[in-house]
Amino acid sequence: AVGPAIRIACFPAISDCRFMLVATLIAAPKGAGLPASGLAAIAEAVGTTPDRAAWLAPGYAADLRFDAPAAPTWRQDLAAIAADGGFDCVVQQHDQRRKRILIADMDSTMIDQECIDELADAIGIKDRVAGITARAMNGEIAFEPALKERVALLEKLPTAAVAEVIAERITLASGGAELVATMRANGAFTALVSGGFTVFTGPIADKLGFHENRANTLLHEGDAFTGRVAEPILGSAAKVAGGFRGTARTRRRRCHCRGRRRQRPADDRTGRHRRRAARQADRRRPCAPPGRPWRPDRAAVHPGLPGRRDR
Repeated sequence: AVGPAIRIACFPAISDCRFMLVATLIAAPKGAGLPASGLAAIAEAVGTTPDRAAWLAPGYAADLRFDAPAAPTWRQDLAAIAADGGFDCVVQQHDQRRKRILIADMDSTMIDQECIDELADAIGIKDRVAGITARAMNGEIAFEPALKERVALLEKLPTAAVAEVIAERITLASGGAELVATMRANGAFTALVSGGFTVFTGPIADKLGFHENRANTLLHEGDAFTGRVAEPILGSAAKVAGGFRGTARTRRRRCHCRGRRRQRPADDRTGRHRRRAARQADRRRPCAPPGRPWRPDRAAVHPGLPGRRDR
């Protein structure tokens, strides 16, 4: 958990939700845990009792299932309870509880640092770069100009500094590796998508076990960085677009069940459609005895097509 928050993954007509829902309560693992009063208040607000909680991590994370019609103000009620208790509350449909895709940011999310700030510290300019980073995060300047301005300060930095920074300065966020491993164990696709740099996302994605990673490319000549970043720049909007394009391609390659094409009427099948139907029928025919190759009689499948004799 990174702070009190609430997300309602439900249909627009909240008051009409009559299907099974689940409220997941999550407290920061390094904090005091999930307060009993907060759990009780959430349970009362959704029409259940605290003793029905299914603990995901004892004292820190729990599921509350409920199916009662929600009150009109339940969003505001749950958000206020979560904020007061210092924990996160995520409400979603129970049948969508297990996710199929994990897209994660890297800096200050899957790792505890900002990579570009740590690179800058290696050459003694961390304060200048961190100042630009803070302005960008506060929305004072756009991401792309801020990134170019910071990268320009890294000109002539040896490329070997990246490996040193990863080994000596970068620490993985608590629970990150377990999250990725759990998602993968349940068949999900995982990708690390960052506005940082591929020289970091590659090794860190490997450490955490992500399937793929997306980030910006730091340009270099020989053994030193040029102070420029390759175009186009992967920013906040492109993170989602670029990440999900990669996800779709990868899932199409790995998926064993593809969408079924529209079936044409038998009398409308000509050319390749007849050939495809014949091949499908071939696969349904029994195997021939050993030593005798079997050839399908396509005339029996589609009248009008010439039969094919055994050779």
